[in-house]
Amino acid sequence: MRKFILLLTFVILSYSLCAETIAQQSFEGLATDTWVYSSNPAPNRLIYWGPTSEAMGGASAQEGTVYWAGWDLDNQDYSLTFPALSLPLGFSYTLTFWYYTKNLDPVSDFCRYSLKYDNGSTWDNWVTVNNNTNAWTSVSVALPPGSPYLRLRLSSSFDGITKYAHWDHLTVEKSPTPIAEPLVYNVVVNQRTDGSKLVDIYYDLFDANNDLCEISFELSSDNGVLYTVLPTSGFVTGDFGANISSGTGKHIVWDAGAESFSLGGSYLYRVSADDGITPIPERFILVEGGTFNNGVSAITLSSFYIDQYELTQAEYQAVMGSNPASGNGVGGTYPVYSVSWFNAIEYSNRRSMQEGLTPCYSYLTYGTNPNTWPSWWSTTEANHTNVSCNWSANGYRLPTEMEWMFAARGGNQTNNYTYSGSNDLNAVGWYNDNSGYSTHIVGTKAANELGTYDMSGNVTEWVWDIHGSYPIYSQYNPTGAISGSYRMGRGGCRGSSADNCTVLFRYAGPATGTGDYMGFRLCRSLENFVLIEGGTFNNGTSGVTVSSFYIDKFEITQAGYQAVMGVNPSYFTGISNKPVERITWFKALEYCNRRSLQEGLTPCYSYSTYGTNPDTWPVGWNTSNTNHTYVSCNWTANGYRLPTEMEWMFAARGGNQTHDYAYSGSSDINTVGWYNVNSGGVTHIVGTLNPNELGIYDMTGNVLEWTWDIYSEYSSEPQTNPQGAPNGDYRVHRGGYYQESISICNLSYRYYNTPTYFFNGTGIRVVRISP
Repeated sequence: MRKFILLLTFVILSYSLCAETIAQQSFEGLATDTWVYSSNPAPNRLIYWGPTSEAMGGASAQEGTVYWAGWDLDNQDYSLTFPALSLPLGFSYTLTFWYYTKNLDPVSDFCRYSLKYDNGSTWDNWVTVNNNTNAWTSVSVALPPGSPYLRLRLSSSFDGITKYAHWDHLTVEKSPTPIAEPLVYNVVVNQRTDGSKLVDIYYDLFDANNDLCEISFELSSDNGVLYTVLPTSGFVTGDFGANISSGTGKHIVWDAGAESFSLGGSYLYRVSADDGITPIPERFILVEGGTFNNGVSAITLSSFYIDQYELTQAEYQAVMGSNPASGNGVGGTYPVYSVSWFNAIEYSNRRSMQEGLTPCYSYLTYGTNPNTWPSWWSTTEANHTNVSCNWSANGYRLPTEMEWMFAARGGNQTNNYTYSGSNDLNAVGWYNDNSGYSTHIVGTKAANELGTYDMSGNVTEWVWDIHGSYPIYSQYNPTGAISGSYRMGRGGCRGSSADNCTVLFRYAGPATGTGDYMGFRLCRSLENFVLIEGGTFNNGTSGVTVSSFYIDKFEITQAGYQAVMGVNPSYFTGISNKPVERITWFKALEYCNRRSLQEGLTPCYSYSTYGTNPDTWPVGWNTSNTNHTYVSCNWTANGYRLPTEMEWMFAARGGNQTHDYAYSGSSDINTVGWYNVNSGGVTHIVGTLNPNELGIYDMTGNVLEWTWDIYSEYSSEPQTNPQGAPNGDYRVHRGGYYQESISICNLSYRYYNTPTYFFNGTGIRVVRISP
């Protein structure tokens, strides 16, 4: 995990976000007009101050039929005041409204607004609008990040029957905040003078996403060159360690004397915040998901990140300790070449580990750390099929062939050029006619529509896929053939003809090949979790209220499970992004804790008095059905866990955006779920059918999903965050599976079984708490 210190730059990435209206006033008297206001003075029809549907001053309503009109105000200050809205953290907010002015004197008259970001009563910082628009004009204000409240006052003053100031359609919208780094600021350090050798550290913390942060601090004795003094956590109290929320006036007390630390000398202190969310590094750009035709069939891809540039020799040497490039353009900013597919895989994992990310690639059962892989893993061509990819991991990886092709074409912004970014190869690529048969510094030709460089020419780029013919049917996130002798490369190189540099050209070569024209480019997957905002629904028996939480868009895949557990218990093997199955309830819990530990999160589950690390749990803990009652859950931990049954049901119904479908996302099960009529008797790659209202896939069919709850009849009383019965013999799983009938895939149907039970249709999906 990366840490962000008090001096960092606050960075916000560009995302496509869905805005939600949280307050509105249209003056139409609608149920959606929830932002009430007070008028001072009260509406007055003599001079005209109030709502109207008349065309005053030539204006008709901008929205609907009614607007607020001001006319001939006798030089008094007339105002509309909107009370404070509470703005929870974790979102960005925008205020939008419309105004109309006519013939106002810029010296003696005014039409203005004031925004305040507190819960007070004063008004200042007035913004004067255009005094003579003679047309409806929009004002849109992005609220400062972290604003706890929003108040608004609209104010006008003028006199005369030819002057007008009108207002209409005020809205406040919120959007999920793009991933942003936590900010530590206003750090003050004081050593107490009473001889106690206690040190007080004060700071303020802001996280735009409202993530809980882990706070640490270090000292430097060499004026900030190295921070090598790390206070012992046992001698530190206050706002330090895990689960620290945003706020001001945070206070840490360090008992330096208790750990015999001498405070003589000069030290710099550094306070760090880690929110567990890793921002995408510089140079990577977002490729928004979409559908395109690869020349044979339609391909649909999820969004992903890709490096704008081919990997450079400096980057390769920084991770691998050597530079294999020689003779065809050498230098830190030239693309690395003479690398095999195996080299690219190893580089991806080693860089991921260096940056605290979860590596994507595993070799057989040897895990993700290349240091533990056998010495012969990369020396034989046939070994390439022993490498598996965890597509949900947040580390670096090679793009799939279709991800590469989509990005090279310009993604959703494509102009359908022959080469990546142009129909003139000389403008965008180094090839045999212009390269001098040497590579060139990356990014020296023009970029394509997305801002990526050199995807035609310079070096041929390894991608993930095993070589095979394109399937003729439509595909979702394809990852290539499941067997074959060669891996794919794309894009042409410095010595290629123009024909071999098109976005359509395919190259296949042995995974051990290290030609002096072979390089690569990295990509990364987006986070798979979506926020389920809390709400209330009826489970068929009573009202249930659940708090906000995060849930995985996808069922856990075989690759994802194997990367954590080291084994794949599934029956339907051979395609790593099919859902894992043959999972017991006990194994689901073990997966959650092991994954949490791997990613530096606090595990949710404890077994009896043996703690949260499954390595310390007794042999046989998961073999007896009666042992399930010895498992407890820390509901405040930030690690992975199973959803409660009611969390699962709320998410499957579409949360607060529900359309009350019979199945998760539709009343036509064939569009959203694999069941006995359409599955062909097998599981399918996750996410290949349509998602539900929240963007979650396969909550109907494919595999059953274990939940936390012990089975019992629903309570007839309203409940908040229910966690199932306190005792019983069975645990609940939901959602139907690939071989089940349509009626049992209905969202109201409940499965339950003993916690040791498993078969070809039992799988899992995980959730995490929302700070």
